[in-house]
Amino acid sequence: MPMAELKVHSRKESLPKELLYPLKAGELAAAFQPKITRDAHLDLSFHRTQAYWKEQRDRIQEEGRYTLARCTYYTRGLHLRSWGHAPWAHEERPQVITANVLAIPRAVLPKGSSIHAAASSLVCEAVAVLVPRGLPRLTQRGQMEDDAWHFELELDSSVHLLRAKLQPWTGGSFGLQTVECPLTPEVDPQSHPQTDVSDSDQDPT
Repeated sequence: MPMAELKVHSRKESLPKELLYPLKAGELAAAFQPKITRDAHLDLSFHRTQAYWKEQRDRIQEEGRYTLARCTYYTRGLHLRSWGHAPWAHEERPQVITANVLAIPRAVLPKGSSIHAAASSLVCEAVAVLVPRGLPRLTQRGQMEDDAWHFELELDSSVHLLRAKLQPWTGGSFGLQTVECPLTPEVDPQSHPQTDVSDSDQDPT
């Protein structure tokens, strides 16, 4: 049986030298590829700014909390902005993960740390928690569940901590879980981050 294919559609804004993207398209795709059970699309955008409004950007810089990535998925495609000209427009019940990667200042990273290795490792951990039975998630009879989830990967530069905020659909609401790992020169990308689980009814949108 052939392996399911993850088709990556990527758009990237150019950056000045003082900024960098904390994840590469291949790193994000590598986290999802082992989990897909049928052909799927990764609709990925790279943005140079953390927020549209200057007041929000100033607050982010003051607090030192930067968003690295956001990913959203609904089995029924409720998160998709447009079907008409999308690469998956001709497909019946297309499986689409939408994702954004946001640039961060190089100056906020601890010297000698590897943001790509640490962020990629944490994304893999987050995806494993969100879709333990594969994507799309299947019932015991092999049918697709009404699945949905959202997660955000952020950096708290004041304490050099990476945190993934996971919001999987629990059947009636969005629960909240977090996965964390330190960003230090000694970080081991193969180490197992700590997972903290708490209940919440927050909607990712």
